[in-house]
Amino acid sequence: MAGPAGTDWVWIVAGVMAGGFGLILLLWSLFWDRARGRQRCPKCWYDMQGAEADEHGSFHCPECGRVIKRERKLRKTRRRWRWVPLVAVLALSAAMLGMYPTATRNGWLATAPSSALVVAYPWLDTADQDLADELLERLYETSGRLPGIPVMRGRRGDRVATWQRRWLASRAAGVLLTSSEAEKRLTAVNLLRWIANCGPESDPFAPELLFAAEADGDENVQNEALVALKAIDWNFETISHGVERLLLDPDESIQVKGAQLAWLLGDYAADLHETLASRLDSENDDLRLWCSKAMCAIEPDNRSALDNLLESLGSDDREHREQAARQLGSLKSNGHAIIDDLIEILRSDDVSMQIAALEVVRQLGPVATDVAPVLRTLLEHENESVRSLAAEALASMESR
Repeated sequence: MAGPAGTDWVWIVAGVMAGGFGLILLLWSLFWDRARGRQRCPKCWYDMQGAEADEHGSFHCPECGRVIKRERKLRKTRRRWRWVPLVAVLALSAAMLGMYPTATRNGWLATAPSSALVVAYPWLDTADQDLADELLERLYETSGRLPGIPVMRGRRGDRVATWQRRWLASRAAGVLLTSSEAEKRLTAVNLLRWIANCGPESDPFAPELLFAAEADGDENVQNEALVALKAIDWNFETISHGVERLLLDPDESIQVKGAQLAWLLGDYAADLHETLASRLDSENDDLRLWCSKAMCAIEPDNRSALDNLLESLGSDDREHREQAARQLGSLKSNGHAIIDDLIEILRSDDVSMQIAALEVVRQLGPVATDVAPVLRTLLEHENESVRSLAAEALASMESR
């Protein structure tokens, strides 16, 4: 086995010497001065050999006046606690001297325990990628930082144990769902991908990756999430268990993402029916909207979900109006269930709701022919957008 390169041995020897001296000092200060049959005052350590107890069974030190109530305390080991801080300094020095060669070549992060890096990962600023690179290096079992090295699944990293990878995967999945910074989400996706190359620890977090692949606002995150999904073991039938985990999370923002993912799964999320139904009355507008969309994807004629979506057509949030309109418009042959509701909205005086309802009618096409008489009256509406959408809706009925 080759010895340390260059002058590394000097630092290693210095570390061993400092550690050895610290160990000797520790043993001497805490364990060397044992009683060995002697009787001594436990306060000033005056020799009390042959001392006799008084009528109460207590002993009195003639040097310091200490009263010792039990004879066994006269046989205590003397411990010099004032030397312990020096022992601690020597131990720390030994560790730093021993790690110095590695730190000078690869940085001080390379000397940190894997568990410490996993704990620090979500909280430290990872913009320069140093901490993520170190974690990836350990996952890859490489001596250099080479992201992109292909590693066959099943190859285990000696420096990152299975439980540490599982822990890291959990924290990376949390960053993927909650971080507003695309770069941090991208790092989280890459960590999940490379953990998957080592073993199955990323498999439970397929829902988070699927959400990122379908709904993340950053194209790089979406692309890397798709690559990561190929590295883990999942399918649409089994992923619903992970989605349910998100829906039951105490954080409502995570529940919203779970509902969005349930909507993306469509019929594959059918076993989440009860969980979604329990959130249709949520006070959180986002959660109520997405649970309603997901419920309609599973059960198009669910009245509670339809009522929520119809109500969202009048939301002050433009995104909510558009999402509700798209979902209701996708009902197609099941759209008969909301025709009467759409007619009522179109006859109202709320222009924003009328516009949203017209968009739904336009998407439904011939299914909404019963709405045609109302549409014709709207062709003379004072609002140009209403007139235009009414004309488009009528055209969609005739062209399909």
